[in-house]
Amino acid sequence: VTPRFPEGYTVIEATGHYRYKSGKVAAEPARVLVILTKAPNEAAQKVDEIVRIYKTRFRQESVGRAQRIECATFD
Repeated sequence: VTPRFPEGYTVIEATGHYRYKSGKVAAEPARVLVILTKAPNEAAQKVDEIVRIYKTRFRQESVGRAQRIECATFD
């Protein structure tokens, strides 16, 4: 993540619940990645890369993702 977002980001520890294609439901440790950026289209491409790598490395069927426009500031 850091090479793609060297300006910074936040990681929140969580528990994810997921229903596999097989129907089995699992709860597992999860991470929520928060990225604030002035370039949402460029960031979306970088997140696509991170998701692809993560799914391969950790053998995940899917990775949840949400994207929205916000007004944010650091004071």
